[in-house]
Amino acid sequence: MQPLKSFFFIRKGPISPIVKGLYVFMVFFIVLTGVVYFLNGTRFSLAADVVSVVKSEGIVARIVPEQTLFTISNMAPGNRETAQLTIFNEGTLDFSYMMNAELSGGSQALYNILDLQIYRSDGKQLYAGKMQGLKSMELGTLSASGSETLDFFIGFPIECGNEYQNLNLLIKFVINVTERPLQLQVVWEPPLEKSDVNVRRGRIMPIRFHLEDNGVYDTVKRDLTLVISGVDEFNNPVEYVFMVSQGTLLWQSTSSKPQYELPLLDTGKYPMKAGSYYSGTVKYGNFTLGTTQFKSGK
Repeated sequence: MQPLKSFFFIRKGPISPIVKGLYVFMVFFIVLTGVVYFLNGTRFSLAADVVSVVKSEGIVARIVPEQTLFTISNMAPGNRETAQLTIFNEGTLDFSYMMNAELSGGSQALYNILDLQIYRSDGKQLYAGKMQGLKSMELGTLSASGSETLDFFIGFPIECGNEYQNLNLLIKFVINVTERPLQLQVVWEPPLEKSDVNVRRGRIMPIRFHLEDNGVYDTVKRDLTLVISGVDEFNNPVEYVFMVSQGTLLWQSTSSKPQYELPLLDTGKYPMKAGSYYSGTVKYGNFTLGTTQFKSGK
């Protein structure tokens, strides 16, 4: 009877084809396992939601998809994923809109290295850079009953290594929608109906203004901001901010002349330097609708 040892391992003579095949298969399996492990080790998962925020009365905006824009599993270095987002203006007013990207959860390091490109439907590139750099990007205006489709491309740089393995990320794209305000103009009421008005120091000065659209009174209450800027009595720059949303800038809805009012610009509460010029600026979101100038008298 042949010894058991020589039955399993032949010390002399040619290696059988079966043994050769097993050997090649084992080497291939080990190499393949290593490659798969490496690729899987550098992969991550990502989800991106989109949120529409309407900041004006009378605006009807709708987005498709309504929530989830991206759902990505096992994204590897060099990969790029794409998605489309459509914005609809279903109201009767034109609106302006802008977009921000925000980190909602997961890895800050992963968020910082992701690439992002955004294209309009006509092929115009709106953004190209890192995800974290998408801040207050103007998307333009959308007319009533119109729509716009945007193409998003998220890329994972090919040079990224295993430090990003098995990470998760949640991104939120926020679209801020406001009525297109370009046709609205500020008309100042006395005592600021003329530029370079002299306002006596120590007095309580009312500030009133209304909005017009081609000479027609604007009757919609809007989230306006009034900014008074200049210097205080020690010559330090000051900026006094009054907002409709906070109730410090009042909306007077009257049939004769709807207007906004700051009833008490108390120079005791809001110090002003005698003989200095101040500007009053009305803003609607990021847009400046009008400005005037007055002088603090002696």
